[in-house]
Amino acid sequence: MKLMAAQNEHGGAGGGNNKFDISSRAEIIQIIRYLIKHSELLSVSFNEGTESITTLILELDAERNRLIFDACGDPAINQKIANSRRVFFSGFHGQVKIEFFSDQPRLGTYQERSAFSSAIPLSLRRFQHREHFRIRIQTGDTYALWTPPEGEEMRLLVEEVSLGGMSFSLSDPGQTFELYQTLKGCKIDMGKSGMLECDLEVRSLKPTTKKIMDHPIISMGCRFVGLSRIGENVLHRFIVVQERELIQNKRHML
Repeated sequence: MKLMAAQNEHGGAGGGNNKFDISSRAEIIQIIRYLIKHSELLSVSFNEGTESITTLILELDAERNRLIFDACGDPAINQKIANSRRVFFSGFHGQVKIEFFSDQPRLGTYQERSAFSSAIPLSLRRFQHREHFRIRIQTGDTYALWTPPEGEEMRLLVEEVSLGGMSFSLSDPGQTFELYQTLKGCKIDMGKSGMLECDLEVRSLKPTTKKIMDHPIISMGCRFVGLSRIGENVLHRFIVVQERELIQNKRHML
């Protein structure tokens, strides 16, 4: 196995003084190995945080204090990453969001493909579930399709997405639901992330202050029921992409 030349620099996640920071090297290595084993997608920001790509951690070399992450297909972007003093990773460890910095990425090769080598972080930040989960859909064009046992197919506008479930904005008076009702066989087109097929259980029905044609818009919160591993991967990819687009949109507004 060929690894790129190692250096002794280290990465961090902001100083290690937050109550959610992990500074145990053994635990950090265990988390990174989980990311590798499960091919978890990560967003990596570079060029002083002004740009980002989606990547995978390919390998970890604890002896040389290096982790290897995938490069992209654009040489110009790869050069920007290589010129960055450090890079910032964000993604999910199971169903918990994590973030960490890694110093001075170096462009090279891994198993005959372009890849980066950077330092194993000194600390890693892990967030509690309720502090990160909900991602509000920015474009308003993500829908779930569901057909009741007796009735016509419904098109439900997705409002927010999390690893635990999603919420919908209901404006059609004909769209009526009950608490704890199970919506079997929902299909959600998540663009480049793939098609999510799942069952949902209704957990909340809350009127909002917004109205369409004098009909109050209802926010319906649902949780996933028995989401498959394939479905989890699609969901992870979608959330990573949405987070990246949200960060980019905020930068454009500054």
